[in-house]
Amino acid sequence: DGDDVTALRILLDMAERRQDWAEAVELLARLVRSADAADKLAYAIREAQLLADGTGDIDQAIERYQRILSEDDPETRYALGAMSDLEMRRSNHTGAAEALERLLQLLDGDDKVEVARKLAQLYEGPLEDAEKAMGALDIVHAGDPTDLDAISRLQRMAEKRQDWPRVASLLEQLIEVEGDGGRMRREFAFKP
Repeated sequence: DGDDVTALRILLDMAERRQDWAEAVELLARLVRSADAADKLAYAIREAQLLADGTGDIDQAIERYQRILSEDDPETRYALGAMSDLEMRRSNHTGAAEALERLLQLLDGDDKVEVARKLAQLYEGPLEDAEKAMGALDIVHAGDPTDLDAISRLQRMAEKRQDWPRVASLLEQLIEVEGDGGRMRREFAFKP
């Protein structure tokens, strides 16, 4: 009986023990259709996880996460984080950044700072978008004003843009945070 949730759960458990990921994914899809609203999202996420990690079908897993976000819960933080990781696995840096940008809007505190760090690395690295990298680093800096790495990276990017007032402000912050004001002042004195 395709609608018997209890039977489907038993069959799913057996398929997972046998590591028959294709059957497990099929059973999870049936559970998503048959389960009540409270369990539907958990089954859908498990289906996407098995598509990615069990069958190795990254494209289908991303597609499943996208359906979760569009049909089930547009603010599922787990789905956005998982999509970003999967996009990175298939070297789609733009897709990873888009998922992280959406996730960033849902977070605050330390979680937001951590996602902003990941975004900054993507924008500084493979995406080569200094403006967006600075925006992400500004979020990191606002969330953790003592993060020397964020301040230093912001300062280097401001130098490249020849935004000297910002460079001076960031160097001043570096001096305050780092504590070795003499060395930093000497370094700043030799800047153009």
